[in-house]
Amino acid sequence: MAGSKEVYFETLRPGDIIFAEIVIDPRDTADPGSTTARTIAEGEPIRHPCVVLSTGTDGVEVTYMATFKERSSLPRALDKSMWYPISPAPYEGFFYPPLPPRWNGKAQWVSLRARHPIAKRRVRKFDETFPVASLNVITLHMRA
Repeated sequence: MAGSKEVYFETLRPGDIIFAEIVIDPRDTADPGSTTARTIAEGEPIRHPCVVLSTGTDGVEVTYMATFKERSSLPRALDKSMWYPISPAPYEGFFYPPLPPRWNGKAQWVSLRARHPIAKRRVRKFDETFPVASLNVITLHMRA
């Protein structure tokens, strides 16, 4: 199991995985009746594991990962072009082959819809990082 620790944002590098509060686009909700979907619809931030895409002097830009309650496939209501699968998420029907699995072995997807700025001074960082090749693939396919 990957550990985590609190760090200053200045120590973060592209590919680091952090926990951050982000405002998620309502089009990215799988179950409109869920508590999470209602929070998203109200424009409230949701705490998610995120991948650092870039760093700057005032913070970092991230995108987030989702398991959709540990589903084995992306919910049908979602636009597949806005998600990049992480193995063991299935390739079938996706535009892209899955990235290598994370330490937890769960099917997950990286959101390609938006870059989220994080200016918080300290964040919780996982020991695990995304390989450079995976980060390059995500950055190449980002829609924002």
